[in-house]
Amino acid sequence: MPRRPGPIEVTLPELLAFEGTELGAGGDHDGVELRGLDLSGSRAPDVRFRDCGLFDCRLDGAVLRGAQLLDCVLDDVRATSLDVAESSWRDVVVRDSRFGALSAPGATLHRVRVTGGKIDFVNLRGAQLTDVRFESCRLGEVDLGLAEVSRVSLVDCQVDSLTVSGATLDQLDLSRSTLQLVEGIGSLKGTTISRVQLSELAPALAEHLGIRVADLPTG
Repeated sequence: MPRRPGPIEVTLPELLAFEGTELGAGGDHDGVELRGLDLSGSRAPDVRFRDCGLFDCRLDGAVLRGAQLLDCVLDDVRATSLDVAESSWRDVVVRDSRFGALSAPGATLHRVRVTGGKIDFVNLRGAQLTDVRFESCRLGEVDLGLAEVSRVSLVDCQVDSLTVSGATLDQLDLSRSTLQLVEGIGSLKGTTISRVQLSELAPALAEHLGIRVADLPTG
């Protein structure tokens, strides 16, 4: 039986207050607490966070491409748009945060838990996700096209649109969430869905397989 990822928890050490005014390109932040800060518009490619906590922060329009987040907690972080393309996340918990557009194509996520909050559009195209869990989230469009997905679960989530075209899926569990639309249905191999979801996806599966469904004659 495929195993589900275990609990993903992060215990932070005693943190020091962040004393700077900007994150800085290539900045190295270790054991720092960023609380109640407006970091909107930040340009900080390759910034590194280790054992850090971001609490009640704004990151509208921030560009953190190539960022590294190791053993971090993000709580009540908000951004109309956040660019973290090609970033690396390992042992990270994101709680009750709100993103309009979270752009993370080519990112690597390992042991990441996202709980609560809302993301209108999340771009994980070509990303690598291992032991990742979304729970009690409101998700608009989720793009996993061409991604490599292993042991990923969506629990008690509402998803408007999920794209998996060209993705490699190994133990993607969607069975405990609500899906409105799935694009790339031919790439669902390796996915667990519920019987209800199977019924809802049946017309799209039939169309993909070239099956014509005829109604039984009446009378």
